[in-house]
Amino acid sequence: MKKLVFFFLIFLSYNLFPQSWELMYKDSIMQYDNIYQDYGKLNIEELLIKGDSVIFLRARSDSILLIYDKSKKEFYHILKQDFWKGLKNDTLYNLYKKSDILNLFYDSKENCWFSCGDCIIQFTPDTAYIYSDIFVKELNKTCKIRRGANRTIRKIKEDKAGNIWFYLISVLQDTDTTLQTYSMLCKHTGSGIESVLISSTFYMFVSKCNFVFDDQNRVWYVYGDSCYIIKDDVVEKKFTTIDAWKGYGSFSDLVMDSKGNFFATNNLLFLFKYDGDTLTVDRRLRDIEVEIRKTGVGHLYWMRIDSLDNIWITGHYSCYLYKIDTAGVISAYETPKFDTTGTDWCYKSLMEIDNDGKIWIPAQGIVLESYGIYVFDPDSTKTEVEERKESVSKDFQIFPNPAQNEITLSIPENQSIYSISIFNSLGMEVKRIEQAKIIGNSKITISTADFPNGLYHCSFINQADRITKSFVILR
Repeated sequence: MKKLVFFFLIFLSYNLFPQSWELMYKDSIMQYDNIYQDYGKLNIEELLIKGDSVIFLRARSDSILLIYDKSKKEFYHILKQDFWKGLKNDTLYNLYKKSDILNLFYDSKENCWFSCGDCIIQFTPDTAYIYSDIFVKELNKTCKIRRGANRTIRKIKEDKAGNIWFYLISVLQDTDTTLQTYSMLCKHTGSGIESVLISSTFYMFVSKCNFVFDDQNRVWYVYGDSCYIIKDDVVEKKFTTIDAWKGYGSFSDLVMDSKGNFFATNNLLFLFKYDGDTLTVDRRLRDIEVEIRKTGVGHLYWMRIDSLDNIWITGHYSCYLYKIDTAGVISAYETPKFDTTGTDWCYKSLMEIDNDGKIWIPAQGIVLESYGIYVFDPDSTKTEVEERKESVSKDFQIFPNPAQNEITLSIPENQSIYSISIFNSLGMEVKRIEQAKIIGNSKITISTADFPNGLYHCSFINQADRITKSFVILR
């Protein structure tokens, strides 16, 4: 009974809204060559916003940067060899010219930072600096950076004082003979890089291990199931996922709102909130996603926050893009499919919000698939007509919700409905009621005994509009 009540509360604050998407197909934006791009893969490793430019960092390609100029509304490319010429050193150029770059970051002084193999590189307008050593305070010695599992640098960010911070994984030599892989939060000191916090435990997939800065310029660093609040390079406070009631798992993405509230997802798509005193957990997204999942393995998901403190999260199992507003109301926007998609799945890889509030999401699979780029405009999701439809839709009711073996559809008396269709989470019509069975009825009861558990969408169709309400079957 408690589970039914909980799901009812979920759907009181969960709405499926109209969408405003622009789909940029890969064939229209890629620059083809005879080395890698004839395979048709975008291979976008990172996405960053810089002024009016949206920059896509590509791996395993001769065209290393794919850049969209919003003012000109056009893409252009920077080749790998041209990028590396910025080193202004023939020896270094010959050493690195075929190398991929990772974790590209532009600081407030227009310096460019990134990682390459076992080093961190800083481009300035005049020269390039190569950092291959770290002073590890915990070991009281300088150690060589050695590539850890998958990649060395995971994050590069700048704090409010202009300091550059890194999260990296490196193999360090503890003693003369012992090598140990460490996860490290590090800081650029001006003359070099030194550690602030290290751990010998390594979370490869269950935790993204990330950090963010608050208004006091404190560092909030999540690592595994723990969050460390660091002030003046010293841990001021620590809390873990189990400090929240029914909380567990490893922290993943994180954001900080304008009021100083800390939000973080975990590897199971729980949303944690810490207000400075209390850690709470919201499981609604996880429960929605589990009910509509099509596979047993969830894909990676991303979380960002916009200038109005709305939190945006890509679906774990589903094709949804979720918004959680400051009142805690969840809105879901279904990501459209590309015509070139071979299956009904919708891939969402990475996510960033530009200066105009538009959301950019590369559409590519983890291994093989590569379709293009989604651009979602939240400001265009509610036209005057759609706002009217949303108001009218409140008069349509489906109960009970969640349901078991039957549902009742309540139709306002002033609505002339031509047909009613019910679709499953795959978009397949599973039930249709024609006008002859609707006329004169304000309530219609439908058997759902043959419906599997999951999320369904019920469309009430008249001459001008289609009103869609969602419900869940849960037994």
